[in-house]
Amino acid sequence: MITFIKRADLLKRRAIEREFPLFVDYLRLYVTAGMGVEAAWRSISERLNGALGEECRKVARQVDMGIEFTAALGQMANKLQIDDVRRFVVAESLNLSISSL
Repeated sequence: MITFIKRADLLKRRAIEREFPLFVDYLRLYVTAGMGVEAAWRSISERLNGALGEECRKVARQVDMGIEFTAALGQMANKLQIDDVRRFVVAESLNLSISSL
């Protein structure tokens, strides 16, 4: 049973690793077109299927419950333990904190 769970987790992580660069490209396009990061995140996550879409929608639900967007992103990065996701979250958190000055 434990190996099945570990294998399922590994497959989910690999799927997210494959999908994440495209997600970031879409996010960049939406933001460049004038949409805020949080709104772009929500819009893209509603259109995604699969593991990444599920994780992104969890972030949106956490924000709906009152958690700050950057905190929800951090929780996702900590949970997933994927380097590209962690780097994105650090960069985005810095960007959002600088833009709020």
